Amino acid sequence: GPGPAKVSMHIENDYQTRPVWNVVASIRGTVEPERIVMAAGHRDGWNMGAVDPTSGAASLLETARAISAAVKQGFKPRRTIQIASWDGEEFFLLGSTEHGEQFADELRKNMVVYINRESYTAGNWNTDGNSSLERWVIETTKDSVHPSGKNLYEVWTAQQPNQPIRLAALGSGSDYTVFIDHLGGPSLGPGFSGGAGVRHSLYDTFTFFQRFGDPGYKFGVAQADVVSKMLMRLA
Repeated sequence: GPGPAKVSMHIENDYQTRPVWNVVASIRGTVEPERIVMAAGHRDGWNMGAVDPTSGAASLLETARAISAAVKQGFKPRRTIQIASWDGEEFFLLGSTEHGEQFADELRKNMVVYINRESYTAGNWNTDGNSSLERWVIETTKDSVHPSGKNLYEVWTAQQPNQPIRLAALGSGSDYTVFIDHLGGPSLGPGFSGGAGVRHSLYDTFTFFQRFGDPGYKFGVAQADVVSKMLMRLA
C-alpha cells in the first residue's frame, strides 16, 4: 500500500531445463478395458510440501494399496482403473496437461471420470465437480466412514444445515483442469480441508502436519477409503 517505505529486492531465478516424470499405474478392465476411471494428484512441492502435495499423495497411495489388495482377493473391475502421480503441477499444471495432450483422443472418447486428489488437512469434507455426478457422490458418501464414526454423508449435511447438497463447479487451479476444461471429461475434486494456512510456505513441514494437519492420519485414512469406493464403483 502507499507509504514512505522502500524495499530493495535481489531476485535469483533458476532457468535450467529439467525433465518431469509422470507415474501411471493401471488395473486393466475385464469387459471394457478401453474405458478409464482415473484418480490422480501431483507430488512436486513449492517448498517443504508436507500438506501440499504430500498429504494427498500419501492418501492416494493408500487407495492404490487397498485396491491392489482387493484385486488379489478376486476383485475384477469392468473398466480400467488408473492411478497417476503427476510431476510439475506447481509449474503450470505441467505433468497432467502434458498427459492430457498426449492422450487427448483416447481420453475424450474413453475417460469415464477423473478424480483429483490434492492435499488435505483435518476439517470439513466437500467436493466440487460435474452436477451429473451429484447423486452418485451422495450415495457413495453414505457408505463411507468419517473419522468421527458417523458416515461421511451425515457429517457433510451437518456442515450446511437446511441446505441441499450441491457440487460446486470446478474452475481451474489444479490437475483436473486439462481433463474437464480441455477434454470435456466429468471430474471431481473431493477432500477434507481445515484451512491450514501454510500453503506454499516454509511452514508446510512434516512436524506441522503431524501436530496440526492431521494428527494420527485419521482423515487421510477416511480420504483413502472414500476415493477407493469411488474408483471401484465407477469401474
